[in-house]
Amino acid sequence: MTAGEQGTVVVATCTYARPEQLRRTLAAVGEQTAAADVRTLLLVVDNDPSCSARPVAESVGAAYVVEPRRGVGNARNRALGFARELGGPVVALVFFDDDQAPAPGWYQAFLRAHARWPEAILSGPVQPDLGFDVPDWAAGGWPWRRPDHPDGARVPMSGDGNVLLPAAVLARPECRYAATFAQGMGQDTELFTRLRRAGADIRHVAGAAAQEDVTPDRRELGWVLDRARRAADAWASVTREEHPWGRARVALAVGARAWGSVRRARRGDAEARARQQVVRAELRTLVGRLR
Repeated sequence: MTAGEQGTVVVATCTYARPEQLRRTLAAVGEQTAAADVRTLLLVVDNDPSCSARPVAESVGAAYVVEPRRGVGNARNRALGFARELGGPVVALVFFDDDQAPAPGWYQAFLRAHARWPEAILSGPVQPDLGFDVPDWAAGGWPWRRPDHPDGARVPMSGDGNVLLPAAVLARPECRYAATFAQGMGQDTELFTRLRRAGADIRHVAGAAAQEDVTPDRRELGWVLDRARRAADAWASVTREEHPWGRARVALAVGARAWGSVRRARRGDAEARARQQVVRAELRTLVGRLR
């Protein structure tokens, strides 16, 4: 892909009141995009009405817009609108979160994959930065790790913190975050479920990797349990709305998690006990969704 032939790639970071993290992220992303032979525009979508991200965006020459309505879904919709309204062809929009750092070769990996699959959604892996004293109950960083896949594999789902949306997907009417998921969790699950049902292809790009900060509050078991409850609730909501047999799928998930809880009960270490608490939190949430 060359800039003259292909147009512009927009790399968007949505942020809320985290200027120092944003500064580090934009510096690392900008270093890679500046070295690429592709016209790239950095975009900051500020979800803070007080415009706390403006000085950081201006310091790196990024485009800057404010989305005063709270919620990551609203902020990402603002980025989608910006990309569609930008003068000249936009070949792709990349979402990259403000609490992440790109691995070496991150941007080039996305560009190579886009050249190979120009109409596919491209999902990059995000793994935690474990540069802290990981507690025994979180051995190996399991609460913050995400599933990995072979490079180029078709995958059923993607997060939206490190993902490339090509022009073919941006043009789809389904490519917009639902208002019902504008705040909280589940906005990515709902969007990519709809896009897949509309025929979109999602590919895993192993080289487009990012590392995510695990801030002190996220290192607490209470945070992990709360996230498990919210994630289960969001998944159940999307599944019941988007799948013809959604209620049955939720019921099967309840059974699978219950069996996992029974198996882990046979172990008595701190990790097993923490995992069992997570499963129980998910179970209570999913059972509530079946009522």
